[in-house]
Amino acid sequence: IRLDDDLVDRFRRLVETTGANIVLSTYWRHFRDYIAYILSNHGIPEERILGSTPGFNRSMKGRKASDDQEYSSRAQEIIELG
Repeated sequence: IRLDDDLVDRFRRLVETTGANIVLSTYWRHFRDYIAYILSNHGIPEERILGSTPGFNRSMKGRKASDDQEYSSRAQEIIELG
């Protein structure tokens, strides 16, 4: 995974400043442990990731991150996790 260092730094500051927690709701949700590891390498504690939205299924095979149906369910899933 390739992350833009200045954007991750902004995200880290946002998390630190606000005390925000993270819910993964993109196709990254299927790789939670790996994303937590990568973000921790950028100074974002792994425990900040509260969870991930379930999506329609656990497999992303044949799916796209830009899929409208996949996108439309995320807001409700995040609310339910909170």
